[in-house]
Amino acid sequence: GMQIDLSGYDAVLDFSNMGNFSMVQKLGMVNLDMKSIKEFSPLRQRASELGAPYTSYDDLIEKLTQAVYRVIY
Repeated sequence: GMQIDLSGYDAVLDFSNMGNFSMVQKLGMVNLDMKSIKEFSPLRQRASELGAPYTSYDDLIEKLTQAVYRVIY
């Protein structure tokens, strides 16, 4: 089948409703999911299979909140 290499991009930002990412052979160094940690995430599953970095939406919000807190206080 078709194979996709996303490693040439700075980041992968997933808003999709794709059932799986099995066609993706390489992910980028930054893989951001816009799904809640409670939802099934094909990106999270594929990142785990490929040993690629992965950040869930919940983790992203937490990191942004901490960064804003450091700037304000």
